[in-house]
Amino acid sequence: MKMIKHLIPLMAFCVLLFAKESNYKVNQETIIQTINEQRPIVIENSNNTLPQSREEIDLWVEDFETGADGWILGPGWNITTDDANSPTHSANSPNDATTSNGTHDMLSPTVSLPALGDGET
Repeated sequence: MKMIKHLIPLMAFCVLLFAKESNYKVNQETIIQTINEQRPIVIENSNNTLPQSREEIDLWVEDFETGADGWILGPGWNITTDDANSPTHSANSPNDATTSNGTHDMLSPTVSLPALGDGET
């Protein structure tokens, strides 16, 4: 009985002595795949930002202000002025009974990008 009396405080002391705080961080996105074949859910890790020391340049922008010329909008897509992300127009696939559980194609016109300059990737 004396041995157990001294062993329990010694074990508690060792646990506290060797306990270590762990700051585990996720280094990549977490993806949850659903069973019923729907799109996977991706949880972004906002701690995974890399410092950028270069200028960002938009090479091509589409705001649908002049319509959808050159675009192929499949069923389920439309050009709207409701809740537009550009000044007045936006491409939208309404989340309602007409588009529920559907796959809707939206193809851009061919885009020619400029050649890369020296030191560009």
